[in-house]
Amino acid sequence: MNPISPSMHGTGYTRKTAASKALKGIDMTRIHFFRELTSGVQTLLLHKLRSFLTMLGVVFGVGSVMAMLAVGEGASQEALEWFEVIPRESLGTYSHPGGYGK
Repeated sequence: MNPISPSMHGTGYTRKTAASKALKGIDMTRIHFFRELTSGVQTLLLHKLRSFLTMLGVVFGVGSVMAMLAVGEGASQEALEWFEVIPRESLGTYSHPGGYGK
């Protein structure tokens, strides 16, 4: 099927190339992006308290995760240092002939 109708022949109408359609799609995507961005900023400014509390929650959440990772890393380092200080002869494994609980 021809995308150009017979009435369009001879009127100077040309088909759009695939590149021009792609560029138009990119332009429309940018327009939609900036429209959504401005809408989001307007909503943030309209609901200032809710936006502030949300940002505060994100900051405290990220801070608490970082603190827990730091505590875990510190405990790991302390355990490794403790094992380096202990003489290797004091660490051992022993077997019990009857097993445990018998």
